[in-house]
Amino acid sequence: MRFISLDQAARGVDRLTRDLLPVMVVMGGRAGSPDLLNYYVGITADHVGMGVPLELGQTEGLRTPKTLIFAALLLVVAMIGPARADKRVALVIGNSAYQHAPTLANPKNDAIDMAATLKQLKFTVIDGLDLDRPAMERKLREFARALAASDAGLLFYAGHGLQVDGQNYLVPVDAKLDDAAALDFELVRLDLVQRTMERETRTNLLFLDACRDNPLARNLARALGTRSASIGRGLANVEAGGGTLISFSTQPGNVAFDGNGRNSPFAGAVLKYMAEPNVDVAAMLIKVRQNRQVPWEHSALTEAFYFNQSTQAGPASPGKQGMQLSEAAEAWSMTRETTNVALLEAFAARFKDTFYADLAHARIAELKQQQIAASTPLSTAAPNESATSQVHAFARPKDLASPAALTEKSPPTYKVRFDTSKGPFVVEVHRDWAPNGADRFYNLVRNGFYDETRFFRVISGFMVQFGINGDPAISGPWRSATIKDDPAKQSNKRGTITFASAGPDSRTSQVFINFADNSQLDHHGYSPFGQVTSGMGVVDALYSGYGEGAPSGRGPEQGRIQREGNAYLKKDFPNLDYVNKATIEK
Repeated sequence: MRFISLDQAARGVDRLTRDLLPVMVVMGGRAGSPDLLNYYVGITADHVGMGVPLELGQTEGLRTPKTLIFAALLLVVAMIGPARADKRVALVIGNSAYQHAPTLANPKNDAIDMAATLKQLKFTVIDGLDLDRPAMERKLREFARALAASDAGLLFYAGHGLQVDGQNYLVPVDAKLDDAAALDFELVRLDLVQRTMERETRTNLLFLDACRDNPLARNLARALGTRSASIGRGLANVEAGGGTLISFSTQPGNVAFDGNGRNSPFAGAVLKYMAEPNVDVAAMLIKVRQNRQVPWEHSALTEAFYFNQSTQAGPASPGKQGMQLSEAAEAWSMTRETTNVALLEAFAARFKDTFYADLAHARIAELKQQQIAASTPLSTAAPNESATSQVHAFARPKDLASPAALTEKSPPTYKVRFDTSKGPFVVEVHRDWAPNGADRFYNLVRNGFYDETRFFRVISGFMVQFGINGDPAISGPWRSATIKDDPAKQSNKRGTITFASAGPDSRTSQVFINFADNSQLDHHGYSPFGQVTSGMGVVDALYSGYGEGAPSGRGPEQGRIQREGNAYLKKDFPNLDYVNKATIEK
């Protein structure tokens, strides 16, 4: 190792402050371990163009004010982490009093007892009993905000749940499930809750006592008719992300039962063993499985987790591999959104023996592909494509794949002209209806995001949905670029345009236009931000022959659109109509 000059060190401080420290602050500053600090110091050296790591001890011989700044910055980095230690937040929900199904005996009691136990174990607890859909969404939003300042998150849900086409849903007490639209507007998707937790905290535990025999599922089966076979028993198998454990009250596809006493068999067993001192969650669940109802779990925890760890016993001592995985997960959470290839390469070298290095290499490949696409000349378009489509395909603004760069405030009102394969229509946007939605839509249209996008979900008498860019390198970054919800000031009447969502604060780029009066969407948080003012007949004529999307219908699968883009839609769904160009009218 060689020393670096003071000027190099100072430039490294500037680059580190600009590129890394803001990320660490946003992510909560989890940079406490010496190895992780070495990683950031090494990245600083890479940033100033030396390509060699700077060891911590090498700062000791530097005595100028610049050195003090550099050393102070390293101290700040090292000291940020402990502030978050041991902050644990739990969301506890118990739904018993269903309005359109028989009352469940145990969930309310299970939630009350679980909340009390977790409070004794020093969790911050957000709890709710007998929640309808809006109340569940409010609790989830409160939970998401609390997770942002936490070290670990826990969800305990007791009540009805169901699976449709392998997707798991939690059932609020006001759900009726008497039509197919109920999946979108009456239930809460479990994967949304899981993604929110995994985005905010490094350790997450989900306990789901929701596999009961569900009479509401029979209502849904009647509504789905020939597609009723897509409704499975109990809940479906779920893969846990890094740092997550998911525990079900019984095996996937099986139905659990309520207990004869105060608590269900699953909740009672968890409550019995949870508070035992110095027993990690994996060992606790072994004890839970020794009861008459056998639970199931999927774990991707990267370190031991204790509900009640005695200070006298000292901290757990995971092996070297476990420590490296934990550090890699921590570093990746602060690095994964960067567009700096050199930083990603340094990350991959530092954590080369973990699967996070593979994620870094995949991100590098994605960035390089974007660079190639940005530099591709217009003449590379296919011979049968028009000059207009060539411009759409290759002349996109360079920031279109960087959502954070596109946050301009929209005018109070503006009009957007959509030139489509069926003809033109115009949308007038009112910012006072939904400011966050109007601003996001303005930036997307202004930068060509909707050009060449397909109307991939067209449900006659209901709505038409679009807004997944045809280039996966463009659409990918927007999947996690969510905006805050706007209150619904206008009703979802015919011709209004609204952002699609998967739950609280989950809007990204997809929008829908209402074919009919869908005011039932209003109290679920769908807030219109504009209205079709001309060309509604064009909207009505958009091709609807494919119907609902896969897997519940014959239409496109959104996951494949995200992964494969327009190539998938052109090949398998050639009749879909599409946007040629969307422009802000002067």
